[in-house]
Amino acid sequence: MFDTPATALQWVLPVAWAAGQETLARSTVAPPAQPESRRWRALSGARESRVPPALRGVAARSAAVALASLVLVAAIYSMTYRPFDAARTFATALYAPIGLDERLDLARQSFDAFPAMASATRLRMFLTVDDMWDGMSA
Repeated sequence: MFDTPATALQWVLPVAWAAGQETLARSTVAPPAQPESRRWRALSGARESRVPPALRGVAARSAAVALASLVLVAAIYSMTYRPFDAARTFATALYAPIGLDERLDLARQSFDAFPAMASATRLRMFLTVDDMWDGMSA
């Protein structure tokens, strides 16, 4: 399907974020009871330095999560919903028992909904008209 790569990316991003949050939660666990080793100090220091100073506050993290959510919603709309809506509208134009004028109006709506896919749907429309040409009235 044409929308699978975009949808897969949008699924992986929240899962990766959740995995990162789980890793961050584990890194805040108290160190072992034994004296701190050099390796433990290096790991805990590396974990602490991974978060930029600008994002260490609660308000900054909330703003970053809100911005990331907004970007994710915009990506879902532009890369998944718009092509789906264009394909659905075009399928209605192609297969619904309606007149030619309504078909052409729906096809135009489909082309406008997602212009990047319009050439493929136009080709399909021309091939369908070519198949039906003999049976069409003036």
